[in-house]
Amino acid sequence: MNGIKSELGRMEAINKNRKEYYSDKIEAIKNEIIRSESFLAKNQYESTIKDIELCSKQIFKHNLCIRYQAKNEREFSTDSHKNEFEKFSASFPVILSTCDSIMECISNEQIFDYVVVDESSMASLVPGIFSLAKAKNIIIVGDDKQLPSIQIDKKKINELSTIPSEYDYFENNLLTSLIGVYGEKLPSTMLKEHYRCHPMIINFCNKQYYNDELVIMTENKGIKNPLVRIKTSEGNHMKFDQDAKIFNQREIDTFLSTEFTEKVPEIKGIESLGFVSPYRRQVDIAEEQVRAKYEQAIVDTVHKFQGRECDAIIFSTVLDQKGVNRLGFVDSSCLLNVAVSRAKKILVLNTSEEVFMNNDKDIAALIRYIKYYGEHSIVYQSKVHSIFDLLQQEFSAELEKKLSKIKKKHSKYNSENLTRLLIDEILKEPEFKHLSYQPEYEIRLLAKDLSILSDEQIKYVTNGASLDFIFFNKMDKEPIAAIEVDGHKFHKYDRQKLKDSCKKDIINTLGIKFETLSTNGSGEEDKIRAFLKSTLIQNAEGEK
Repeated sequence: MNGIKSELGRMEAINKNRKEYYSDKIEAIKNEIIRSESFLAKNQYESTIKDIELCSKQIFKHNLCIRYQAKNEREFSTDSHKNEFEKFSASFPVILSTCDSIMECISNEQIFDYVVVDESSMASLVPGIFSLAKAKNIIIVGDDKQLPSIQIDKKKINELSTIPSEYDYFENNLLTSLIGVYGEKLPSTMLKEHYRCHPMIINFCNKQYYNDELVIMTENKGIKNPLVRIKTSEGNHMKFDQDAKIFNQREIDTFLSTEFTEKVPEIKGIESLGFVSPYRRQVDIAEEQVRAKYEQAIVDTVHKFQGRECDAIIFSTVLDQKGVNRLGFVDSSCLLNVAVSRAKKILVLNTSEEVFMNNDKDIAALIRYIKYYGEHSIVYQSKVHSIFDLLQQEFSAELEKKLSKIKKKHSKYNSENLTRLLIDEILKEPEFKHLSYQPEYEIRLLAKDLSILSDEQIKYVTNGASLDFIFFNKMDKEPIAAIEVDGHKFHKYDRQKLKDSCKKDIINTLGIKFETLSTNGSGEEDKIRAFLKSTLIQNAEGEK
């Protein structure tokens, strides 16, 4: 007993000392902040910086005046930059060019005093060499912790190559090659001051990639929650298109949902928004949808976004457990560093948590960072779901339970059986009580006058084409609406897309409203209800 008391006493003493230590440490830091703020206020730091900026501008404008005040006319031809370079450069001392085009900006005999290559990590070696060939002095500006240029498949060529690694075209960009060749002999300066991102956003990059060496010059004000994480609904939502390219419609739907905007109201006040993803197919699918809600949005891959910025960045990772073999591409230091540091005010990480936490690399670190700084972040658990989520293997038991409610399945496709259950529930509502429906209804029973259809459409109808669901008025049995369920795996192929388009055109010609539900989508209950409501309103107006 005495031993237990002794151990308890020891722990109490340790806890007391720990508490006192941290209290003293917090107080010391607060005092240091007060001293620093007092020093800056006393020395008028803000006004001094503004004075320096003003003086710099005045000196710059003065020199421009001296250079150009006596030059009233400047007559040059399209070849003057080559044939009259000295005269041309006296008027235009700074020339902007890409690495690829720099050889055309000056004659073969001339070279520039200085060439500055910006974003040099994106400059591949061959055009990069053009810049070296035209420079007395060269300044390489870049970050080897950001993305290199995208290279073609290198395996075959490398098997035949014996060149030194620092000259390897496939492994290097201009920046890394020069570092490899010259090593410590290459003068290097780190540009530590950071002026773009909200402090809480760039602080992640500072800790994760820059060893806390950045001096963050932005202020922690204006935005209450600069860090946002979207947790998509349970399940694996990554899909493969017909060409094996991948995308994730659920991540798009979740970001565009009304619930997300309500949870993150600050997103409505931003001036510029970027939706970025590692995958081109995700960008192509998201572009029209995102711009429908955010008209000025920029939608592009992370690679294409390097060097750009937006007030808010939504980073859609796409991957779920089916994409484990692709983690090396997405969960990389360079890609995440670029994606995060594009955001000036708000960073939204839109991702499936499990696959990245299991990988335990950069994106897992960002997830932990957002969680740790909870007072500056929002974690939004999405309510966006789909009845077709039950088709995923992990929900097989729940699917079986759901389908047991159907006495007799009308379709071999469970996607249609699930839709039927949902329609049954919706039609129980009072506003739809005068509607009935029929599954698997042949279109030729609707097309009484085939003359209004084209030859191709007639052939399609007479071959037994049917609608998944047709809706009637109970009283007069008049067909008013139709719903089709498109299974993504089947309907993604071009041949089937042509058939789908033909069916839609026929139904529209017959004057029946038409709606499609994709098994890759979400919110089917709201879509069906809204579709039936709009149909009833349209019919009522037509009867007036």
